[in-house]
Amino acid sequence: MVASILITGHTGFVGTNLVRALQDDFVLYGLDIAADNALAGDVSAAAGAGHSTEEPAASGNGAGAKMPLLPSGNTFSWDQLDSLPDADAIIHLAGMAHDTANVSAPEEYFEVNLGLTKRIFDHFLQSKATTFIFFSSVKAIADTVEGETLTEEHAPGPKTPYGQSKLAAERYILEQTMERKNDGTTERWNDGMMERMSGGTREQGNDGTKDRGNEGTGERGNDEAKERGNEGARARGNEGRGERGGVEGKKVYILRPVMIHGPGNKGNLNLLYKVVQKGIPWPLGAFHNQRSFLSINNLEYVIRQLIEKDITPGIYQVADDEPVSTNELIRLMAQSMNRKARIWNLPPGIIRGMARTGDLLHLPLNSERLKKLTESYIVSNTKIKNALGIEKMPTSATDGIIQTLKSFAN
Repeated sequence: MVASILITGHTGFVGTNLVRALQDDFVLYGLDIAADNALAGDVSAAAGAGHSTEEPAASGNGAGAKMPLLPSGNTFSWDQLDSLPDADAIIHLAGMAHDTANVSAPEEYFEVNLGLTKRIFDHFLQSKATTFIFFSSVKAIADTVEGETLTEEHAPGPKTPYGQSKLAAERYILEQTMERKNDGTTERWNDGMMERMSGGTREQGNDGTKDRGNEGTGERGNDEAKERGNEGARARGNEGRGERGGVEGKKVYILRPVMIHGPGNKGNLNLLYKVVQKGIPWPLGAFHNQRSFLSINNLEYVIRQLIEKDITPGIYQVADDEPVSTNELIRLMAQSMNRKARIWNLPPGIIRGMARTGDLLHLPLNSERLKKLTESYIVSNTKIKNALGIEKMPTSATDGIIQTLKSFAN
C-alpha cells in the first residue's frame, strides 16, 4: 500500500496540481529542480506535458496558480538525493521544456531529461519505493502522426532534441529493467512490460536516438551519455536484483501524455485564450485539424489509479477521449467570454509564408508554432483505459477545456 510519494518537479504546472490532488491522502515529498544551480536551460516540471505545447514539460512553472505547496521540511534539492526519506512511490515530472523558439542547445535537453531520469531511477532501484511513474511525452515517439491515430505500437521517430531526449530516458529505464537470458536475449522484469528482444532497445528502429538518443548531439554523443549513465549503474551492479537480474516487487510506468491543460497552465492554450480575449480574429480558420488534449482532472485520475490499484506496469499514452479542433477551441473560448467567435479563413499558403518569415525574424508566428496550431495529432488512449478497466475517462475533452478556460478567467 502506498502511503508516501516523492514528486520531482513538484513546483511545476502538473506538480502543483498533483500536490493539490494527493496531499490529503498521502505524505508527499518534493524534489525541486530549481534548487540545483548546476542545471542550465529552461527547466520546469514536465507537464506540462506539456506542456503548454503537446508535451508535459512545456507547460511552464505554474507561476500565478494558487496551488498549495509542500512544507519546507518535505522538500529537497537534487544535491540531497542520497539522503531523501523513504517513499513508497516516485513520480518523475522534472524535465526541460520543449522550446518552440528553438534557441536551446540539444545537449541541454539530454543533460536534463536523460541525466535527471538516470539519477532518480537509479535511486528508485536502490530504494524501498515500489512504484515509479515517469512522465515522458508522445513527442518521444512522433512529432507528426502518420495515419489517423497514434498508438503505443507506433515505431519511435522523434525529430527534435526534446523528443529524442525523452525517448533516451525511456530506453534507459527499460535497459535497467532487463534480465539477461542464457540464449542472449533479454526480458523485462515488469509483468506488463515483458518483451523478448534481441540485442535490447537500441535496435528499435531509425528514430534518431541511436545509443539512447544521443546521435545528432555532436561529440557528446554516445561516450558522454554512456559515461553519465553507466557509471552509476556499474557502481550499483546487481545489488538488490537477485539471481534473476530483475528487481522483485517493483512496478514501473512510462506515461506519454499529450498536451496537458488545467489551472496554472501557462503555455500555448493560455496564449490562444489571450488572443480571443483581445478580440483579435483567428486567421487560421482554413486549417481543419483534430488534436488530442489531456485535462489535468483525467491525468490526476490516472495517477491515482496507478498508485492505489494493481495496474499492469507498462508504457501508456494518456489523453482525453475526444480530439478537439483548433477552431472549436476558439469557439469555446469566445463562448466562455460571452462573445462571438471571430474566425477568418485566410489562404493557407499566405499563412505559411508569414510563418517562414517568422522563422527568419524570430517572430511569435513561426513554422513550429503554426504546425502545433494547425496539424492534426490524434492519440489513442485505449491501452490505458483497458488497463484501468474503464470505458471512458472521467472528464470529457470539452468539459475539461471549459474548466481550464474558467481558471483563465479567474
